[in-house]
Amino acid sequence: LKRRSDGQRSCEQRAPLPQPAAVMAAPVDVSGANKYNPEIIPQLEDYVRQQVEHQSFDMDANVTLLRFYCVYPERTNLSVVSMILVKALMQLPESHFKTAMYLIPEKVQSLDAFVQLQELATRLEMGDFPAFWELSENCKEQIAVPGFEEAVRTYAVLLLSLGHRKITLTTLGESLRLEGAPLSAYVSTLCEKHGWKTADNDDQMFILPATAFNAPEQRSYSGDVVGPELWAKVVG
Repeated sequence: LKRRSDGQRSCEQRAPLPQPAAVMAAPVDVSGANKYNPEIIPQLEDYVRQQVEHQSFDMDANVTLLRFYCVYPERTNLSVVSMILVKALMQLPESHFKTAMYLIPEKVQSLDAFVQLQELATRLEMGDFPAFWELSENCKEQIAVPGFEEAVRTYAVLLLSLGHRKITLTTLGESLRLEGAPLSAYVSTLCEKHGWKTADNDDQMFILPATAFNAPEQRSYSGDVVGPELWAKVVG
């Protein structure tokens, strides 16, 4: 503080004003002639980074960038390719990850970082979530993308709901890599928003809503009944 000539005291320095949050840029136009214009590569790369930061996804723009990398391999940015694959993995059960892999040269696919991502994708597609989480420990930095774990858990719940009518708390926790209070909070959300219920005689068991995939199909037969004489002809 210093004293002004008018006898009043004023602040020599003021606290900095809060900075506004970064705004997501408009999508890059990949239509028309831009599909063949390599000059937009830097824009597309920056757009991928913004998708990571703002938890958005634009497969058309990302595919366009991967195609440019195929035509101009010397301009390939491996970090950006990795971001595209991780973001595509977060869209499961959509097939975006496989689509992106088709556009990546075998030489790049064989690099350790991309082999690990393919292994993670395989575990997720198989529904082997405990193995997925274990493998993910080997590439923490690569998959350190905002919303990644949440997206995997959403996909895990979808797959579990399709294949199970009942599931134990232990299995659910292993599939989501959650325990304790976080797991309890997640289960509460499933019960409130997705119709999961605790079993009447076991609070460690949950009943999932019936679907066309996890409930036995009730078949009814109509028409003529095959008589014993016809069966005799078939068997004999």
